[in-house]
Amino acid sequence: MIEDAFMESYRLLCGSNKDVLDEFMRRMEETLNRDSLSKQLKKLQKDIETIEQKRSKLVDMRLEDKIDEDEYEVKYFELGEKLELLTDELAQLQETVDYEETVKKRLAEFKRALEKNEVLAEFDRYVFESIVEKVIVGGYNKEGNTDPYKITFIYKTGFTNDVEGAKFKPKRKNARSDKLCPYGKTEAENLHSHMNAHTC
Repeated sequence: MIEDAFMESYRLLCGSNKDVLDEFMRRMEETLNRDSLSKQLKKLQKDIETIEQKRSKLVDMRLEDKIDEDEYEVKYFELGEKLELLTDELAQLQETVDYEETVKKRLAEFKRALEKNEVLAEFDRYVFESIVEKVIVGGYNKEGNTDPYKITFIYKTGFTNDVEGAKFKPKRKNARSDKLCPYGKTEAENLHSHMNAHTC
């Protein structure tokens, strides 16, 4: 129901509020084009390299007997812990960078679709998540009465759009059909009850 309502809201947004979508696209592109993640990635890689060099020097010092075994083990363990933390952080950051690359590609496709004035043919979760801040289900109608089917989409640009959710409500699976008897009148008359007065 929410997916269908979003499709309607998006259609209305594309038709009458092109400037809102243009502003959203501009903000998204600015956010994605910031190179802060790549700077963090390079810094982490450099930090990992530095710790690996320190560990290597520590091993050399132990082999040359410049450091005793107890001190070596403590320092090697400390460096190992730091290295593990940085490696985990690097993996998470790399995942974020990869995700942003995917988002950039999808955003480019989305922008092309907007430029061609294309309306979504089917619900696209990525488009939904990238332009909608939140969805409020339920609210009040113009008369002030509660309306459980009112759906409000709040877009990331600040634009809000109300949609009447009852239009998109799916038919109940256990709903009764209008016809209680599946047969026509003549078919019903021809049916026999198989009742017999004889007990044999």
